[in-house]
Amino acid sequence: MTTAPSLQYALELLGTVLFASSGAIRATEKSRPDWLGVTFVGFVTAIGGGSLRDMLLGHYPLGWVRDPNYLYAIFGGIVLARIAYAPLMAFRRERLSIEALGMGMFAVLGAEKALHYGAPAVVAAVLGMFSAVMGGVIRDTLTNREPVIFSREIYATACIAGAALFVLLERLGAPRDLNLCAGTLLTFALRIAALRFRWSLPAFPLPSTPPPPRTMVVPSFEGWQRRSRVVMRTRTRVDEDRKEPHAKASDRRLSWWRVRQRRTRAAA
Repeated sequence: MTTAPSLQYALELLGTVLFASSGAIRATEKSRPDWLGVTFVGFVTAIGGGSLRDMLLGHYPLGWVRDPNYLYAIFGGIVLARIAYAPLMAFRRERLSIEALGMGMFAVLGAEKALHYGAPAVVAAVLGMFSAVMGGVIRDTLTNREPVIFSREIYATACIAGAALFVLLERLGAPRDLNLCAGTLLTFALRIAALRFRWSLPAFPLPSTPPPPRTMVVPSFEGWQRRSRVVMRTRTRVDEDRKEPHAKASDRRLSWWRVRQRRTRAAA
């Protein structure tokens, strides 16, 4: 085995470990599933994008079906997430950095495989982006979250930039090891810089819709009756509230007069 395929294979296994760990941690943020649930989410996160890419390329059997080492890498990533769960949850930046590194690896590896099977350069860059983000989209959907690709964060853009750089360097005839490292680092750097400086793409402009026309509503006779009843009840309550202080004052005067009469009779 030559140096380039060995580096590619090592990056694939390392990216699988990182994505499986990311899926396992994300599965435990809102709920407390058992080992089977966490393993399923980590498994789908790790192989979702690559499986979609291979199906679009018509490459069968899929990579994880042909090579069981990918399954071992997934299990290793889930165990790693369990062991390092507390520090990973405490240090959110480090966790996002690990996820960004896995995205960079999957982006360039997806583009490399697409080129290997004869896809055009633009298609290879898009398939590299698919390999990197579709696992996270499936993970967020399963855990009842809005996928990050639907937000304004620089997420898929970083992946397609790294994949495009890899394809460009391949077309220029640069060494494959250099291409893999350059594409991975570009995706990683863009993603981390976007998180650090809050970079985002401009929002999609929506067409301004005119306000709906005003319609005149003519109340019916029953409506007028109900309204008049409400008004009469309100006036009656106001009148009662106005009379209440005078009634209390008269009661006080009457009680004072009775007390005075009793005192006069007692003195006589």
